Amino acid sequence: MGEFLYRLRQFYYFTAQEVRDLVLIILILALIVGFDDGRESFNLAFWLGNYLVTLLMMAAAVLVHVSAHKAWALKIGYNTEFRPFWYIIIIGVLFTLLSGGKLWFLAFGMAEMHHLKIQRLGKFRYGINNFDQGTVAFMGPLASILFAIVLKLLGLLPFVPAALMQHFVLINIWIAVCNSLPIPGLSGLQMFFGSRPTYVFYLGIIVGAALFVSLTANLAFIVFGSLLVGGLFWLVYIITFESTKGR
Repeated sequence: MGEFLYRLRQFYYFTAQEVRDLVLIILILALIVGFDDGRESFNLAFWLGNYLVTLLMMAAAVLVHVSAHKAWALKIGYNTEFRPFWYIIIIGVLFTLLSGGKLWFLAFGMAEMHHLKIQRLGKFRYGINNFDQGTVAFMGPLASILFAIVLKLLGLLPFVPAALMQHFVLINIWIAVCNSLPIPGLSGLQMFFGSRPTYVFYLGIIVGAALFVSLTANLAFIVFGSLLVGGLFWLVYIITFESTKGR
């Protein structure tokens, strides 16, 4: 734990370029989510207020997601640099325009890994380990789902606006699911190349958690239900694909 805390103090920061990219991404993703404010008639003052609230939510959601990549990478001896995927972000904007704001596509990029060379002495260090890369990639969607669970529980408190918190929950769920897709430039493809069976299990957990967090605030139900869905995804993959290899 002491070594991990040292790495956090020394290497847990974002470069100026990362900060610029993240700010722009947060502004765009908030526009995607806040494009439709739910009112039948447009009111500029109401829309701007809704966008500002959405912007704050999106900033927290994105920072939780990318910070989880960096923290876990440092834990296992790597550092990360956030790489946006602008083409997929543009596609998300197009989805919003074509659907009138009804369809959110909140994919935005991935964590590019680098060795902490001093920290990796005595270990394989002549190329990025694909499984480690897949694990680091998974931590972003997992953090988004865990954040959604915390928000869901906070929404049960009597002094917390339930509708607003549910909106916040959905933002994190969509970030987790969209960035888990096996598309070039996203965390999902890194997870896929890390290990296909493991990726299918991870994806099942993310999809299951997204479903159960939307339906209930029962923590045990969410955890066991997510693991069950992940196991079912993995079993179907093994039976359908892995068992046919070599035939």
